[in-house]
Amino acid sequence: MHLRHKLGELIVPAIVLLGCFLYWWHIQDARAVAQRVPNYVIIFTVAMTVLALVRALLLPPAPNEEPVELPERGVLLRRLAFVAACFGYFFAFSWLGFNLANLGFLVLACVLAGLKLPGAVITALASTIVFHFLARAMDFRVPTGPFGF
Repeated sequence: MHLRHKLGELIVPAIVLLGCFLYWWHIQDARAVAQRVPNYVIIFTVAMTVLALVRALLLPPAPNEEPVELPERGVLLRRLAFVAACFGYFFAFSWLGFNLANLGFLVLACVLAGLKLPGAVITALASTIVFHFLARAMDFRVPTGPFGF
């Protein structure tokens, strides 16, 4: 089960790296003005993802940390809830706007990942603020939603 758990930790960073590579490959022939995401953002994303991969591969679990085994039904329900949250985010994005949709999705995703509600709210709020300023810095046109933010 340890190998299965380790592979589960590696799937998201692998998808992020694949996405970064495909985006970078796709924009190589585009003019500089058409490239919406600056190269330093891609490099930063790749560097942080590689750091997460190296951490997951090289660091052993803490000696007193025992893997928490959820019943298969609980794992399946959490995964289904996450997929539902992804679809909900897709629909909420244009209705609530970029910031509120991100905040709601990230709170739910953090809770599903096992964070307690106060930690999930703080993490989601900090991430939403970072995403807001990244979108402004890259001049993305994102929906504002009913409250104007």
